[in-house]
Amino acid sequence: MFSHFTLAAILATQGPTGTITGRVLAAGSELPIAEAIVTVEGIPARATTAASGTFRLEGIPPGIYTVRAVAVGYAPAVRTDVAVGTARPVEVAFLL
Repeated sequence: MFSHFTLAAILATQGPTGTITGRVLAAGSELPIAEAIVTVEGIPARATTAASGTFRLEGIPPGIYTVRAVAVGYAPAVRTDVAVGTARPVEVAFLL
């Protein structure tokens, strides 16, 4: 018998997916933060920011998510209620 999460993962790979893009910046200076880790709670999506602070997470099943950004030397930041659809990427900005 499949667990709820296993079934959700199987169904997610069979349908259209969405994309989360964005930037991670330092709160005081608004300079980009490279090598920050961006994750989506509840699924194994993970991205590392580029030197420009940008990231892109693809293959995200449509739904409402909590997205987290962490970087060494900064307090983590969380965005709740991030709505992912299939029509266009959703942008999320973080100030750490």
